[in-house]
Amino acid sequence: MSFRLRLLGSLLVAFLFAGCAGPLKIGPDGLRVEATDVQIQKEIDKAAGFPVRKSLAGMAKVQIEQARLLLIVPDNSIGVSMPVKVDAMMKSWSGRIAFSATPVYEKGTGVIYVTNFALRAIEVPGLPAELGDLAAKAVTLVLQETVKRYDVYRLDGSKWGEGLAKLALKDIQVRDSAVAFHLGF
Repeated sequence: MSFRLRLLGSLLVAFLFAGCAGPLKIGPDGLRVEATDVQIQKEIDKAAGFPVRKSLAGMAKVQIEQARLLLIVPDNSIGVSMPVKVDAMMKSWSGRIAFSATPVYEKGTGVIYVTNFALRAIEVPGLPAELGDLAAKAVTLVLQETVKRYDVYRLDGSKWGEGLAKLALKDIQVRDSAVAFHLGF
C-alpha cells in the first residue's frame, strides 16, 4: 500500500473515532469525510440527556423532551428543534423551540467543537409575549449553563493517524444532509 493510501486510511480511521464515520470523498472542494444527518441524529439521541427541566425563580417551568437535528446551510450551522412545554400561572403551553451552533475546528489544539449558540425560534401558540420572553430566558440559561462550547472531539497528536488528521483537517462545512470535514495540507 502506498504512503498516500496509508495516509488517507489513517485520516479515515481518525474521523471514524471522532464519530464522523463516512467514506472519504473527493470532489471539486478537495478531500472530505462526511457525517450524515442520520449519524448525527443518533449521536444527539445518545448524548442529549433529555428530558431537561428548568425552573425560573419558581415563576415558570420549562420542559424539553427531545431534539431533532437541523442543518442550516446558509449560516454553516447545526441546530436542533425541540418540543417544549411551559408551565406558569397555573397554565400550560406547548410548542417548539429551535437553536443552532456553529461547528469549528481549532487547528492548534485539534479540537472539533460547536459554539455561537443561537435561539432560532420559540413557537408556543397562546403563550403571552412576556411569558415567551421568560421562556426564552430560561432556555438561554439552560444553554449557557450546559453547552457554552461543546467539544465534539479532540484529535490526539501523539497517535500517528490522529496526528495526521490534526494537521490535515482544514474546516467544517454544513451541507443539506451531512456535515463535511474538509481535508488538505
